[in-house]
Amino acid sequence: INSQMPQTEGFVDDCESVLNAIVEGIRAAAASKDWFGGMRDCIRDLKRLQGLKYKQPPGVRAELCGIMYKCITTEEEEVDQILLKSMAQVTCRMLQSKPGKELLDLSLPWRPLYNLIDRLCFGKSRLQAMGVCRNLPHWLVTLARRARKYFPEGSNREIMAELRPLFCPQDMSIFKAQGCMSMLLNRQEEGAFGYVAEMMGLWSWVTSYMDWDMMMLNVLSSLCKHTYISKGPEWESMTRDIFSRVLHIVDLPVGPSRIHIYDAREGSLPAGDGYPRFSLSVFVTKGSRTRVVHNVRKCAKLIVYLLPPGGGLAWQLLAKLMNSVESFMHPSNHGYWTHRLSDLLCALCENFYKRVSTERLKGIEPCVLKTDVEEFSRIMLPLALQGLYSKSASASLQSCTALKFLGMLDASNALPPLLDQVYQALTTLTEVHQTTSAMQALAAVVFPMVKSENFSAGAEHLPALMQLTLDGIDSNDLHKTWTTLRLYTVLLSGLPLIPITDDAPGERDAARHEVIRQVTDTFADWAFKFLDQAFAFIVNQNYPHAEEEHAKSDIEGRTSEMMFHCTLEVLFMQLGDKLFDRALRKVANFCFTNLLTHQTEHLGILLTCLCRVDPAAAVRMFLPTCLRILLVSPNLSPSPRRYVKTPASTAPKREGSS
Repeated sequence: INSQMPQTEGFVDDCESVLNAIVEGIRAAAASKDWFGGMRDCIRDLKRLQGLKYKQPPGVRAELCGIMYKCITTEEEEVDQILLKSMAQVTCRMLQSKPGKELLDLSLPWRPLYNLIDRLCFGKSRLQAMGVCRNLPHWLVTLARRARKYFPEGSNREIMAELRPLFCPQDMSIFKAQGCMSMLLNRQEEGAFGYVAEMMGLWSWVTSYMDWDMMMLNVLSSLCKHTYISKGPEWESMTRDIFSRVLHIVDLPVGPSRIHIYDAREGSLPAGDGYPRFSLSVFVTKGSRTRVVHNVRKCAKLIVYLLPPGGGLAWQLLAKLMNSVESFMHPSNHGYWTHRLSDLLCALCENFYKRVSTERLKGIEPCVLKTDVEEFSRIMLPLALQGLYSKSASASLQSCTALKFLGMLDASNALPPLLDQVYQALTTLTEVHQTTSAMQALAAVVFPMVKSENFSAGAEHLPALMQLTLDGIDSNDLHKTWTTLRLYTVLLSGLPLIPITDDAPGERDAARHEVIRQVTDTFADWAFKFLDQAFAFIVNQNYPHAEEEHAKSDIEGRTSEMMFHCTLEVLFMQLGDKLFDRALRKVANFCFTNLLTHQTEHLGILLTCLCRVDPAAAVRMFLPTCLRILLVSPNLSPSPRRYVKTPASTAPKREGSS
C-alpha cells in the first residue's frame, strides 16, 4: 500500500528512524517508571505509526511486546487504567498474526495477566469500589487471547490446577473459573485435547444459562479446529453428546410447549449483582454480535470440524438437524427462531468453506473429499433457497451469503437451481416481490458463476441476466433500484466491458473462446441501455417542496450515492476507449437537450464520474458548449430556487406574525 502512495519516497527511512526513537523511549520509560510522560507519548507515537501500515520487524515487535506486557501486568498502582488500555491495544496489534505465519521469538507468563484480570473483573468486595475504564476488560481479554500462544510449555497444566478448586457448583466462583479457562487455555499446546473429557463433564453442571454455554462452545470449538485431524476418532465418540447440546442451544420447540430455555435478557448476570462485575460474555464475544449469534456460530464451527472425511455419524446427525429446522425456514414463517436458524445455516457454509480452503491450501491429509462437498451442498442448498424469500431481511441476507459459499464450493450443483429461481423471479408478473431477493442472491454468486473453472456455463447466462435486470432501475421503487445498482457494481468491478475480436490462442479451447466472444459482443448494447435507464431515473426525480427538502429518506440518499458514486464510476472505468467516447457523447447529448432544472446535483455527480476516468476528454466535450451558453445567456447570475406555491404559503399573514 505504502509503495503506491505519492509521498512514498523516504517513507521507509522515516518510519525506521521514528520506530527506533519509540523503542528507545519505551525502554527508558519502562526502566524509570515514567508512566505519565515518556511512556504515554511513546504509546501515542506507536499508535500513529501502526496506522500508517508500516511493517515492523519481528525482532522489534517481540521486544516491544515483552516490555509492554510486563508494564501492563505490573502491580504498580501508579499506572492509570487509560494508559493500560492504550498499551493493551498496541500490544494486541503487534501480537496479531495470520494463520500459518511464523510466531515471534517470545515467551509471556500467564499468571500476571490472570491476576490483573482477576483484580479488575472479579473484585473481593460485593460492590465495586471504583470505576473501571470503558473497554479496558475487553482489551485485556483480547490481549490474553492473542498472548496465550506464547505461554511457556506446561502452562495449560498450571492453569487447570489453579482453576479446578474454583469449580464449585454452590459458589459463583465457578463462572470465574470457566471464563478464565476459556480465555487462557492454549489450544495449540501438545496435550490440550486431554482436557476435553473434563470439559464435557463440567458442561452438564449448569443448564439454561447462555454465558455458560457460550464459554464451553468457545473453547471446545477452538480445540476441535486444532485437533480434529489427529484426534478424529476421539471426537467422533462425543458426537451424539455434542449434537444434543446443539439442539439445546438452538432451543427448538418440542410439542406444544412455548417455554424458551433462555430468558429475554439472554441469560446474562446483571452488573448490579456485583460478582462478576461484568457480564461473562466479555471473555468470549467479539465485536457487536449478540450472545445468540455467537453461540449459534460456535455451534456451526464445532459441527463443521466434527465432520469426518468420507462420511460418518456426524454427517447423518447434520442431515437430521437440517431436516428438523427446514419448516422454520419457510418464507411464510417468521418469529423467535428465524434469526438464529438463518445464522446457523450461514455459519455452517462459511466454516465449511474455510475448512476446505485451508486443507487444499496446506495439503492436509486426510482432507474433505469431493463427495463430501457434494453431500454438504445437497444438505444445505434446499434451506438456503427456501430462506431466500423470507419475510425477514436478515434471514434473506444470510441465505444469500450461504449461497455464495455453496457456489464457491460446488458451483455445478448449487448454481443451476438458483438460476432457475432467478429467471422465474425476473420474468414473472404475479410474484414481483421475489425480484429484489433474486437480485440480492445474484450479486452474491456472480463471481463464482462467471469463473469457468467453477461453472463452465456461467458466462452463457450473463447476457440474459444483464438484460433482464435493467428494469430494476425504477424511480418508483428505490429499494429495488438500490439492489439492482449494487448487483451492477459487484459485477462490473471484475468484468471489463471490452469486446473480444482476436482469435483463440493455440492453447485455448476454440469453442469456449467463441462463446466468450459472443458474450462480450453484447456488452456495448447493454451499456447504452443502462445509460438510458439512468437518464430516465434522473429525469423522473421529483423536486421536493421547501418543507420536504431536508426530510429525504435514507434509502433515497443511498440510492443516489450508489448510482452515481459507485455504479456509474465503475461502468465508465470498465468501458473500452471507443465505447467510452460514445458514452461521453451520449451523456453530453442528454445534458444539452433536456431541461433539467431540478436535477443539477445528479448531473454534477454524473459529470464527476466521467472526469475521474478521462478528465481531458470530458473537458473537451463539455467546456466549449458550457462557455457558449454562458456568453449568450441574458442573466449570468443564478436564479433562486422556486418552490411550488400552496394555499398556505400565499395566505395573508396576521399582524405580529413572523
